[in-house]
Amino acid sequence: MPELWRSAWPFLVPALLPALLLMAAPRWTPRGRRITALLLAASGLLFVADVLLIDHTAVATHQVVNLFPGADGELRHWVVAEVTGPPLHWHLFLAAMLVLAGGVVWLRRNAPPGPQRPLLLAAAVFWYYLALRLGLEANAAGPELAWAVGATPSLVVVLPFFAADLGRRGASFVRLLGGLALLAIAQRLPLIAFGYLASTRQWGTHLDTHRVTEIGGFGGPRQFGEDAVAGWTSLTLLPHLTVWIAVTVVLGVVTGLVPWLRARRSRGGAAPVLTAAAG
Repeated sequence: MPELWRSAWPFLVPALLPALLLMAAPRWTPRGRRITALLLAASGLLFVADVLLIDHTAVATHQVVNLFPGADGELRHWVVAEVTGPPLHWHLFLAAMLVLAGGVVWLRRNAPPGPQRPLLLAAAVFWYYLALRLGLEANAAGPELAWAVGATPSLVVVLPFFAADLGRRGASFVRLLGGLALLAIAQRLPLIAFGYLASTRQWGTHLDTHRVTEIGGFGGPRQFGEDAVAGWTSLTLLPHLTVWIAVTVVLGVVTGLVPWLRARRSRGGAAPVLTAAAG
């Protein structure tokens, strides 16, 4: 695991910039939104220019790796798919996704100021990054890029904005926790559904777990053999409805507490915080 993240680290900050622009754009003026839309679209067109100027037709094969505890409880690298293709494919896919993001911001350039539906916005950016990672894996992008461009890393940007939106609406700490839990469920349900299809139909990507034959850790070792549904249940369904929801709530409090407090105070809400009575 350290090797995977070490190779992905240089890509992490640029990979999160679209999330920052997408979450911030609703708070800006129409002029700011137009600039944001153009920046996103222009960054996508740079990948098109790269393809036109430099040969990207050499075929490469990359392993799609996921991490699960083995029977001994130690994390094990599972190769869940191998994908072959030229870099041309993932360059054009990434270009299309960036232009798409820019187009959405452009269409919303004259919308009322501030996010009208904070939960939908935060969930949509998560889904966008999930689609980015799945598409990059399916188009044979390098694992270091795929690990950086993921839905879970995007939470570092999404959750502070979401917490601030709740604070601006006067939500108590209890409602902040409830909002984070509801957001986590909304984010994870499409991931779980895609994981089922990917695993039972062997579509590849890191959500295809049909090659993972066992798992250890909490509850003792479990053997799946060729039962893709059993593997999906233990490796995708249950973790994403329990552990990852808890992770989202905790991360949301850690990264969003200050923005939530500042937003509450800026709207003139006094009252005690961090207690159930604040509701």
